Amino acid sequence: MPVSDSRRRILVVGCGAMGGLFAARLSTLAEVVTYDTDTQHVAQINAHGLRIDGASELLARLSAVSEAQALSGQHFDAVLMLTKSAWPRCAI
Repeated sequence: MPVSDSRRRILVVGCGAMGGLFAARLSTLAEVVTYDTDTQHVAQINAHGLRIDGASELLARLSAVSEAQALSGQHFDAVLMLTKSAWPRCAI
């Protein structure tokens, strides 16, 4: 099977603490799109990137959406569901 030059596409559903960490780290290896229902958080990610502070710092520039319709017709190689246990139904 030939190797493609295009990057993998990953959707991260839920961009809180864990979703944000995974999205930021994965963005160094793949094209990452995040979906979160918090419109203010999504607007901040789109405007300023997603900053991870800790042992090392990372400012990830990635795409974030707050409306599921914005994902219609898009292809993803993987989807990570990283919502709080009470929220998956809202995300789907």
